[in-house]
Amino acid sequence: MVQLCLYIIFLSLSYSHSFEFLGTLIGNADVKTKIDFDSRLSSASNTNYLGAKLDQYRSQTSVYVPIYQEGGEAAGFSTDVQAVHFHGYNFETDARNDMKNSFEAYQFGTFYRKKLENDRAVAYYVNFSTRSNRPFDRAADNSVDIFAIYRIQKTLTTDLVFLIAYTNNRTVLSGIPVPGFAYVWNPKPELFSVIGIPANYILYVPMDNLVISATAILPVIFKFDVNYRFWGPLLAYAGWDVDHHYYFASDRVDDNDKIILDEKGINAGIKMLFSRTSYITLGANYDYYNTIFESKSYYGKRNWAIDIDPHWNLDLKATFSF
Repeated sequence: MVQLCLYIIFLSLSYSHSFEFLGTLIGNADVKTKIDFDSRLSSASNTNYLGAKLDQYRSQTSVYVPIYQEGGEAAGFSTDVQAVHFHGYNFETDARNDMKNSFEAYQFGTFYRKKLENDRAVAYYVNFSTRSNRPFDRAADNSVDIFAIYRIQKTLTTDLVFLIAYTNNRTVLSGIPVPGFAYVWNPKPELFSVIGIPANYILYVPMDNLVISATAILPVIFKFDVNYRFWGPLLAYAGWDVDHHYYFASDRVDDNDKIILDEKGINAGIKMLFSRTSYITLGANYDYYNTIFESKSYYGKRNWAIDIDPHWNLDLKATFSF
């Protein structure tokens, strides 16, 4: 139960799907080695520049490895590599000259958890990252994330989770320690819910082989998914996503300016299960809203913006845990 709760909270504070595994830190299960891979390919027109074609390729690989695990304690490390490449329109020659054609992000983290008496637990996570068109080139491109979590199991069906998170570079509330709280209610195996700030989540299994989930992570992430297992190891899924990513331009004048990729879309595809925690997904995403802009924050004044026409993406994902 706590695993899903912590996943939602970490996602809301870091805006990175690579933090999903952190939900296991104060759960009852052992922390397992996990490898995630995600790639996306798209082609679209750029409405700002007379329909100039813009191709985009994005990839992300994450690895999480426990190096010590005994009793109620666990410690280990994580690493994450992201890249996004644009082809077609040459941003480098544009008069704005702030958008680059390729960005990369590298993250390195370490985690620790300890179970306490009376069904309580604490966990910590420290992460260093750099994300830019020229990674490690400037100190201002680097970020440090610090998370501290405390869990209280109230009953067999309810938990309280408290945390505080600090990140010096974030698209919302950057450089401010952010507290979080969640009430977790799991009255039966078919229903799991999280009510809190900033995250709200529900997972419902109305019938065999059908799973429905919805997420609202205020103020900028919203997700809805339906998964149906139609034959053996194969699942069909469909969903709706509102999310964003950000990077730095190494030659920016203001260190606080970020290049933000804002996306809203629907998706569908097939998932093949190898086990409960290992699977491959092949799907298509239709982004009906896609904007790239530079700003100090998600809701701040935009220095410039590039609107991408609605378009399809081909998406391949793989997750292996052992």
